[in-house]
Amino acid sequence: MSAVKSLEAVARDRAGKGAARAVRRQGQIPAVIYGAGQPPESIAVDLIRTRTLIYAGGFKTTLFEINAGGKKKAATPPERKVGRSVRTERYRYTEWNQGKLGVELYDHDADPGEFKNLADDPAYASVVAALKSTLAKGTN
Repeated sequence: MSAVKSLEAVARDRAGKGAARAVRRQGQIPAVIYGAGQPPESIAVDLIRTRTLIYAGGFKTTLFEINAGGKKKAATPPERKVGRSVRTERYRYTEWNQGKLGVELYDHDADPGEFKNLADDPAYASVVAALKSTLAKGTN
């Protein structure tokens, strides 16, 4: 983690699409602070200040002290979840952030609705290994 940076914010009393659009029209970014077993808190941060912080580098690994209405909270930006999948006639295998945020394997013959993730089932270890290799090669 890099140094702690402060970020001024305004607490929002409304959430949802309409409220978010109104915040954006005012030159702010709607955001939510969540985690640590606390209820989510809707805030708005300045667009230009946030853009400056993002393009300065290290944004995703920075610890922010967010001051919203006199209350200070520590927060980090969430990791963006990016998935890559490979599909065969029978299986779909997905890795989230190169497997760091999880993997999924679904057997479409037995579970067409994809309700049971088989990625951690030892009986499917060879299927996972084969599809992982195929995904790494970038072919299907």
